[in-house]
Amino acid sequence: MKKSILIIILIPILSFQLAFGQDEAEKFAINPKLGMFNNFSSVDGFVYGVEMNLLKNNLLYSVDYYRLDEFNILGSLPSVVNNQAGFMLGQYKGDRYFRVYYQAGLSMFWGNKRTHLISSGSGWFETATYDSENFYTPGIPVKLGFKVIPLHFMAIGIDFQANINMKNPVIMPLISLELGNLREKITKK
Repeated sequence: MKKSILIIILIPILSFQLAFGQDEAEKFAINPKLGMFNNFSSVDGFVYGVEMNLLKNNLLYSVDYYRLDEFNILGSLPSVVNNQAGFMLGQYKGDRYFRVYYQAGLSMFWGNKRTHLISSGSGWFETATYDSENFYTPGIPVKLGFKVIPLHFMAIGIDFQANINMKNPVIMPLISLELGNLREKITKK
């Protein structure tokens, strides 16, 4: 399964690179992210992951991987853990100190979810135990973001991302630290 996900991610990147083969890439970056998620069924948790970006002709190409871990201290068992790997395409505005962007794409979303209650807890630590099942589903990630670019090689940003899928749709506000060739050096004349 992991090999097929990698192939699904690499084919669009390589095809875009071949299509724009005569031009050099304008900007590129690696973008570690951290945030929270909610999946509309009362499961909240932490998100962390990484995104690779290519910025060319006001278009933004991204490949990402996120892990979503339920915030579960003395809560229901097993804990919910989900993953997202995807490719997104969008546009950005701003080449100096600020950048606004939006993207949409395709992803694979997989993990586990709780199903039937096996036993409910009692006493102070009411830990309920559930059956769980693994799932795999395609998804449509969408994102709106804002970045402050204080240095030509570094940006700090906020993203609002959602993954729309049939099994477990989620929303994720994220903060990011982007490193790479983000803009030209600004010189005062």
